[in-house]
Amino acid sequence: MSETQGQKSPNPVRQPRAERHLALDCNGHRYTFRYRCGEERQVLQALVAMAEDPASKIDWYDAAMLSHGVGVSLGEMLEELLKH
Repeated sequence: MSETQGQKSPNPVRQPRAERHLALDCNGHRYTFRYRCGEERQVLQALVAMAEDPASKIDWYDAAMLSHGVGVSLGEMLEELLKH
């Protein structure tokens, strides 16, 4: 129904920030991962691949910390969506 019929239109849901990033300082190197909302699965897969690669400076602990950051980011996004 339109507003002229006595009903209010629903408020549009604000979109979460389009770009996210994670950063890790490790052994004198800074790693920055930039990704868009919805690409969390690919980020997690990339972290696993890096942790499994013996040539990578990122170990499983680093990957776990970064994965936690992805989870925190998702939680914040859900919290923002639930406010509306």
